[in-house]
Amino acid sequence: MKTHQQIKTNSTGNANEEYRYQLHEQAFDCLEADDHAGFAKCFAKLLKGDPNEPWIDHLKGFMLSEAEDQAAAIPLLRRAVKELPNRTAPKVSLGIALLRNEAYDEAEAVLEAAWVMDPNNFLTLTNLASVLLTRGEKACLERAEEMLRRADKLMPNDDAILANLGHALAKQGKKTEAHTFLLRAINLDQRGEACRRIAELYPELEATAKLKLLELKMAEVLPDGLLEPASRP
Repeated sequence: MKTHQQIKTNSTGNANEEYRYQLHEQAFDCLEADDHAGFAKCFAKLLKGDPNEPWIDHLKGFMLSEAEDQAAAIPLLRRAVKELPNRTAPKVSLGIALLRNEAYDEAEAVLEAAWVMDPNNFLTLTNLASVLLTRGEKACLERAEEMLRRADKLMPNDDAILANLGHALAKQGKKTEAHTFLLRAINLDQRGEACRRIAELYPELEATAKLKLLELKMAEVLPDGLLEPASRP
């Protein structure tokens, strides 16, 4: 139920709130696609309304968290969660920021609330599993594995999900299966994040992960086709 502390709506307010929510979602899609011009357009449209509304807090908090400024991000995301209690996205973003800030208990509580609202959101599953992986208890590791397997079905071939699933299996001593998922993560990684983590945590896979990192670096600096084998005369 709406309160005076949340978004005020009336007969036309609901439609306006939904429109601005869609703008906010489009802005996130642009960020995911590295479409900075598209993001700027969506953000500018949002700013034409109330610059203090929670959608804007959410976007600002998300970007600050991605820039590793959790101290600035978390207050903005807390406000977005408070003002938008029926939306899962701000809860997930706050949970991720708290996880990055090593506030594991609160991160778990926030992500659990998001999971209850939408149990089939792969981002919620993945990040709640990441919190559970910080625990040493067998039940937590088993639940993390279960959540990551579900996330893998919802979002197949995602390197971050596969890397976390491999990590969950390795922490339970299931090394053979763990390596299968970790190698898949290395092969699919296009940003280097999964490879760097795997190289750090698994010495037996370090050479494979570093080779993929080298390939990614070469792809950045060499023009297309330069790595093709030269044809024989």
